[in-house]
Amino acid sequence: MKKIMLILLFLISILYDRCYPSWLKTSFEDNLQVSVLANDSLNVIISGTNIGIYTSYDSGINWNYWHFVPNNVNKIKSYIHYLINKPITYVCYDHLICDIIASGLETFGKMNKIHPTSICFFKDDINHFVSAIGSVNTGGVLTMDYSLEIGWRSLNTGLPIENDSIKALDIIAKNDTLFVALNNGLYYSTDEAESWFPVSYFDGLEVDKFVLNTKNDLYFIVSGTSEKSGLYKNNIKIFNEVLPLSAVAVNRNDDVFVSSNIRGKGVFWTSDGGTDWQEIYDGLDSCEITALICDLDGYIYAGTNRQGIYKSLKSTTKVEEITKSELFILPNPFSEKTRISVNLEEPTYAKITVYNSLGYVIDVLAEGYLSDGTHEFTFDGSALASGTYYYVLQANGKVETGKLVLIK
Repeated sequence: MKKIMLILLFLISILYDRCYPSWLKTSFEDNLQVSVLANDSLNVIISGTNIGIYTSYDSGINWNYWHFVPNNVNKIKSYIHYLINKPITYVCYDHLICDIIASGLETFGKMNKIHPTSICFFKDDINHFVSAIGSVNTGGVLTMDYSLEIGWRSLNTGLPIENDSIKALDIIAKNDTLFVALNNGLYYSTDEAESWFPVSYFDGLEVDKFVLNTKNDLYFIVSGTSEKSGLYKNNIKIFNEVLPLSAVAVNRNDDVFVSSNIRGKGVFWTSDGGTDWQEIYDGLDSCEITALICDLDGYIYAGTNRQGIYKSLKSTTKVEEITKSELFILPNPFSEKTRISVNLEEPTYAKITVYNSLGYVIDVLAEGYLSDGTHEFTFDGSALASGTYYYVLQANGKVETGKLVLIK
């Protein structure tokens, strides 16, 4: 009996260690207000603060002051812009939405007397719908057709923007439906924002923090401590503890994480859709948590109000890497061209992407369904400068990343 109990305790400890990680404080500065966290396609962690943008290229070990921003960063959205074949990170602040580019911030449609709060991508990234804080004439939702570059126009039919106190806080596209979160309700549109309709249950409530999981379930927060306040999944409340919530994130397993800005409360985690919740607090100081993000490897980052950024010690997902013997690069380093050989044990979808050190897509060597066996691809660096480039191989549900060193 004693032996059985020891085995059970051992198994419980393994499960607890896997599912409920503790926290480690990163080297991020303590005196900054973290308003938002994001990560891009190369798993670069981006932090928006009250003085500018910080980035980490090594999973939170080191942080780089990337660019000055004159006012609080409201929203950061990272996205691969397939029309121009490069990753873009969008930043909302003050009267501007900007693209992060190699040389700094590039203005993306100046807005007079309005403060953008979020940006989403709709219809293959052609239209950019932006929720914005503004006055009766310019607030609510605006859109720009990026391909035509004709400027921003308001799309507010049905939104209660006649009241200057009404603010649009977030916007998201779910399939063919757009949702906009206001500080007095939740609205949706099925005609590309030409008209908006209220979700009556949320009338008068402040809605914010949209997140979609891999199944396209929509999560959002209703602020405050009223009976209707809390975390919702597709309009169903799934977090019932009476706490003011500050952020929500999901991982690739569709586990959900939610935080409170009450000092002394940690991050809450559910892996069963909200039936059971576990508070992850070990290692967190008495922090006011203001932002959450789950990176591509399943690690959770928690931004705070002047108490730094914390990272979970363990991944909340398990990423199975391709064994190195399945991929060969010869030569590496190389002077002009190199061959990348991939051995697939079974037919599968595969993609090989090459990036430069700034995160721009240099080449897509393979994308599509490949048969089993060995496949060889050539990366041509003859027109490129010497330096380190990075490949990302996705195949059979697995991921491998590595370096390509070009020396001329």
